[in-house]
Amino acid sequence: MQLIAINWRDLANPSAGGSEVVVDRLLSGFAERGHEVALVCGGPVGEQSYDVVKAGGTFSQYVLAPLLCMMRYRRADVIIDVENGLPYFSPLWRRRPLICLVHHVHTDQWHDRFPSPVATACRIIESRLMPLIYRNKVFVAISCSTAQALQEIGVDPARIHVIEPGIDYLSHVEWSKSEEPLFLSLCRLVPHKRVDLVLEAWRTACVEIPGRLVVAGDGPELANLRRLASNIPRVDVVGRVTDEEKWRLLGQSWAIVGASHHEGWGLTAMEAAVVGTPSLAVDAPGVRDAVVDGATGVLVPAQSDNVSDALAHAWVDLAENTEIREGLGAAARERSRTFGWDHIVDNWLKLISEVSDSQNENASMPARDGQSSKGAFGQSNPTKQERSHTGYEAQQALRTTGFRRSVKLFKGFRTQYDDRDGFYTFLAEDTVAIVERYEPVGGKTVVDVGGGTGYFAKAFRRAGATSCFVEPFWDALTESGEPLSYGVIGDGMRMPFPDETFDISHSSNVIEHVLQPKILFNEMLRVVRPGGLIFLAFTNWFSPFGGHETSPWHYLGGERAALRYERKFGYAPKNRFGESLFRLDIGEVLAWARSQSEAELIDAFPRYYPTWSKGIVSLPGVREVVTWNLVLVLRRH
Repeated sequence: MQLIAINWRDLANPSAGGSEVVVDRLLSGFAERGHEVALVCGGPVGEQSYDVVKAGGTFSQYVLAPLLCMMRYRRADVIIDVENGLPYFSPLWRRRPLICLVHHVHTDQWHDRFPSPVATACRIIESRLMPLIYRNKVFVAISCSTAQALQEIGVDPARIHVIEPGIDYLSHVEWSKSEEPLFLSLCRLVPHKRVDLVLEAWRTACVEIPGRLVVAGDGPELANLRRLASNIPRVDVVGRVTDEEKWRLLGQSWAIVGASHHEGWGLTAMEAAVVGTPSLAVDAPGVRDAVVDGATGVLVPAQSDNVSDALAHAWVDLAENTEIREGLGAAARERSRTFGWDHIVDNWLKLISEVSDSQNENASMPARDGQSSKGAFGQSNPTKQERSHTGYEAQQALRTTGFRRSVKLFKGFRTQYDDRDGFYTFLAEDTVAIVERYEPVGGKTVVDVGGGTGYFAKAFRRAGATSCFVEPFWDALTESGEPLSYGVIGDGMRMPFPDETFDISHSSNVIEHVLQPKILFNEMLRVVRPGGLIFLAFTNWFSPFGGHETSPWHYLGGERAALRYERKFGYAPKNRFGESLFRLDIGEVLAWARSQSEAELIDAFPRYYPTWSKGIVSLPGVREVVTWNLVLVLRRH
């Protein structure tokens, strides 16, 4: 296929940033797979592995680029229109397939750069005119935060795909952490990055912690930041650095620190994750998509009365707690492994192929799996193939709450690693049957949080619900090999949905794998409409299977169990205590659920046992050991 991208800048432009990196990696990946690609952009440009066509300067390109595309690339299979605040309005001059790629919605950023009348005009164009002109087109957002921002300016969520950027991996070079504390601020030095807040935070933090701060990057704020830093101890503002120097600094740093007002995606945070360096940042759109608070880094609330003081306090805590800092870095490295560019490019090409093959350019999304084009958030009914799935018959057979059901579940549990599809299909059908004890799911909207390969979402669809699932890891999302249009790459702790979107929010065996489970629960509560259900199941730590594959040795300690597993099998367990598996007690979760002011706990019972055993939950101590897996059902007020 001939694939053309129109972007504001080329990667060779001195002002190039994350947007240009993303476009370059995509076009390079497309070319490696045999496609004919080209970039049309404003100057200056440089030589790349693909054709780069200069189309005027910073502003004239918005006239010249469309003209060039109409003359030279009129028959291109797909054009990727990269919206950097102002799009190229390609639907007005092109009838063939196109995709609008959005890194972030600029909102108040216009007023930081332009005089008020110009800024107001640009904001109106982006927030009102752009959604209108592109109303029948497919959008790609590079993060859930960007998807949410697009919805807020009027883009139909059914038209939005979230495809996060990839990461450049290091093949052989590794650096040890600096012996003395070393912290890094790495970004383009522009006002919205707010590096001045990082410097002010360091002015406070450096009184309590030794070491130094390095500020790397180039941009219009460089001279001003050097003046600010001249009065602050142990700061080096080094400006632009080479790639080799960048990776050395990332590898040796104890943490990467940022205070950006917003991002499309936290690219430098993910690069730091590759070398096991955690992030310390202000909680902001885009940043929170790249950094999992409490798991791969620390996010400081943006609404703090004094952001720099709050950042300084968190900075000191992180510097002084080696165990937490190293744990965050290890988890960040592990998560980064799921963001390879090969996956991202393949995902893009699937979407491009569907857009190109679509006979109806007015469809909201390309149809998949025999569905109508309604997308991940739209209405859709189970297909004939889904209803004829053997699991649908299993669902009917599981309308029981007795001993026979428990026997079937435990038999399936024993074979879950040998017959993953069989067990999880069976478990998902059983879950639907449990939910239907409280209300029918037919015709309801359901979100499955941490949905893996979509077993639960598919079971809800077979029962007549409209469902989608949110899964943070691409490898898990594509494990089954099925292109599921109702799967969304996203963080369950910050879902890309408005408040009160769904009738039912479901999560099975996820919260024991997150460091701050209350955040995930509150997010499940947020997206449910008043009167809706929240279904939450988890494996408690002192359960016979609390250590997952390291059980029952977890009773001797989670770390000891993990080390024993590694000695026995020669590789680390997937669920490692303190990194991807955490202690969760039934008493703690029950107290927390009962304290909710926005929801009522209407049931709590052991998942695998007959219903007559639910009295176990009321026995402190006993319930922690006897309960294999606990289900909580709440109803939103």
